[in-house]
Amino acid sequence: MTKSLVLNCGSSTFKWEYYPCVLRSRVSSKGAVPISEMRATLNLLMSEKNADIYIVRFVHGGNDFFKPTVVTKQNVRDLSALIELDPLHNRLSVEVIAALFDEEPNGVVIAVFDTEFFHDLPILAQSYGLSEALRAEFGIRRFGFHGFAHRAMLDTWLALSASAEISIVDSRIVTIQLGSGCSMAAIRGERPIDTTMGFSPNEGLLMSTRCGDIDSGLVTWLQRRMNLSAEQISYMLNERSGWLGMSMESKDFSILLESESDKARLAVELFCYRIRKSLGAYYVALGGLDAIILSGGIAENSLATCHRILDGLAFIGIELIEHKKVQSELVNIPVHRLTGRSSKVGAWIVSCNESKAMLDSVKSKLPEYI
Repeated sequence: MTKSLVLNCGSSTFKWEYYPCVLRSRVSSKGAVPISEMRATLNLLMSEKNADIYIVRFVHGGNDFFKPTVVTKQNVRDLSALIELDPLHNRLSVEVIAALFDEEPNGVVIAVFDTEFFHDLPILAQSYGLSEALRAEFGIRRFGFHGFAHRAMLDTWLALSASAEISIVDSRIVTIQLGSGCSMAAIRGERPIDTTMGFSPNEGLLMSTRCGDIDSGLVTWLQRRMNLSAEQISYMLNERSGWLGMSMESKDFSILLESESDKARLAVELFCYRIRKSLGAYYVALGGLDAIILSGGIAENSLATCHRILDGLAFIGIELIEHKKVQSELVNIPVHRLTGRSSKVGAWIVSCNESKAMLDSVKSKLPEYI
C-alpha cells in the first residue's frame, strides 16, 4: 500500500494530511500548526509516518510548472526560482522541500501547483492588454490560483449533481473561495472558463490584506508620489491593504462583522459588493447559472455573510432560504444548502478538501508512483 503525506503551506499555517493507502484516499490523521512550527512538525512527521510519497503544494508554478513534478536535486534550482513569482507562499514550499531533502526521505517528493486547474483557460480569459512583445518575453498571462480549492468544490458539485440526477455536461457553476485569500471561478461542464485572480494572487476580490482589483495608474502614481520601491509598493498592496487596511482594525473577518466602526462596515460592504459584481460578470460569461458553491473559512463559519452576498438576486434565479433555516445535506462531506428546492439556481456551502484534490492530481498525472 502506497502511503502519502500531503503538505500544504499557507501564509500563516502549515497543514498536513496522511493517507496510509493512496488508492483508498482515506485520511488517517491530519493537523495544522503555525508556520513557525513547520520545520519541527515536518521532522516529526517524517520520523513517524515513513511515507512513500511526499506531496508539496506550490501556489505559483509560472509557465514552466503546472503538472505534478517529481522533485530532484537537478530541478530544485528551477523550483527555487519560482519564489520571485510569489515570495510569501513559494518560499515556504521551497523550505519544505529543502527540509525533506535534508532528512533524505525514503519516499518520492512531488511538487503540485495551484495553477494547474486554470492552465488551459480560454485565451480571452488568459490575456492582458499588453504588447505581444512584452507578453512573449516574460510569459505574462493570467494564471489563476486556489486551483485545488476550486477543483475540490467542483468535485463536490459533481457528487451533488449525481445524487440529484442533474446533467453536468453543460452545467454552469460559479465556485467561490472565501478565506484570507478570496477568489471565484466560472466553470462550464468541468472546465474553468474564467477566474478572478490573475498573474498574481492579488487580482480580483477584496481580501484580508490584499487590495484586489486596482487601477494600475494609481499604483505608479503612488510609487512616484511616495517615492516607493517595487518591494515597498508590493508590501503595501499585498500586506497592508484589503479589509485590514480599510478598517484599520483587523484582518480577521469575524472581528469586522462584530465591529461598529464605519470603516469596518465599509470594508465588509465592499467585500460583498466585489463578489456580487463578479458573479454578475460570470452570469454573462456562462450564459446563465445553475449553481453556486462557496467554501473557505468565511463561508463555512458565517452563513449570514453568504446569505448577505446572495440576497436580492432572485431576478437571476437565486431564491434563498432564511439563513437560520439552512438545511444540511451529506455527500461524504458537510454540505449546507442556501437555496430552496424551487430555486432555479442552487447555492451550497461546502467544506472542500484541498489535500485530496492534490492527491488526485498526482494519481491522475503520475500513476506510476501510486
